[in-house]
Amino acid sequence: VVSLSNLLWLVWCLVRALLRSLVLIGAFWRWLPRRPSEPGFKYVYVNQDGSAREVSPAEQQEFAGYFDYADAPPIKFTWESLDPWGSRSGFLPRRLLPKRIRVEPVHPNFDAVVAALGNTWQPSPYPEPGVSHRELWARACRWHLEAERRREAMAKYDSSPGQS
Repeated sequence: VVSLSNLLWLVWCLVRALLRSLVLIGAFWRWLPRRPSEPGFKYVYVNQDGSAREVSPAEQQEFAGYFDYADAPPIKFTWESLDPWGSRSGFLPRRLLPKRIRVEPVHPNFDAVVAALGNTWQPSPYPEPGVSHRELWARACRWHLEAERRREAMAKYDSSPGQS
């Protein structure tokens, strides 16, 4: 004779096992390759709008040699993931990019333009009198996202006639 409490316990265990299985399958699916093998560098750069571009030669050099974890370029785990600044930008293994996203070429002069710009101003990490930490963080996030937008605009390549 099966009691009601034993039956409820059994149902609870089955539901819990089903939920765990679904979560495990979902997590596993997220890291499965999303596109077939393609020629080119093994990483692409994901822009804030979700589009993707090829990695420039200078950026490829960042991956070439040995580097410390602190010096490593920001590598995303999924196309959807955001960095602490709230940006979708970053390097992503090409195989994890969804098939529907076209990989655009990078502008041929991108590395030269970035090198010519050099270091630009960054928001001060020191607190200002009368400004909350939340506001300082919001300013830093806005600055970072705007800097990413400018960098992504420099990398865009328009191959139509008369454009450089």
